Amino acid sequence: MNFSPWGFGSVGHVFTAVIAGLWFILVFVVAVGVLFLLVRFLLVATRAAQLYVAKNAPAAPVATVPPVAKQPAAPADAATSSVVPPPSSSPTRSTPTTSTSASSTSAVTKPISKPGTTAATKPVSKPRTPRTPPTA
Repeated sequence: MNFSPWGFGSVGHVFTAVIAGLWFILVFVVAVGVLFLLVRFLLVATRAAQLYVAKNAPAAPVATVPPVAKQPAAPADAATSSVVPPPSSSPTRSTPTTSTSASSTSAVTKPISKPGTTAATKPVSKPRTPRTPPTA
């Protein structure tokens, strides 16, 4: 029995099955390739985002501990111990302390230019005149 409307019979059925199989393999390879590229892009972009955030994130605030005032040494005799006044209980105005790191105090900074002078600037150049295109 020939069920093919074009008259190819079983040979046409096998030929169509081979062509359909090749198309399936091609579509499957393209889908796997696109999926691979998508996953690779997401992994690389995620890592790049992590590096960007690590580099450009604001620095965590450092808890500064105010320096503790040293207590005076104990006097040698009782006569000088009565000279030291007891701590007052009235509130006093305290000035805020700023902490400086060792690197900022030891580093010597140099100005870019001498004070009182302005940086040399390039003179303003004359704008280019447009050229006419060549004619044939």
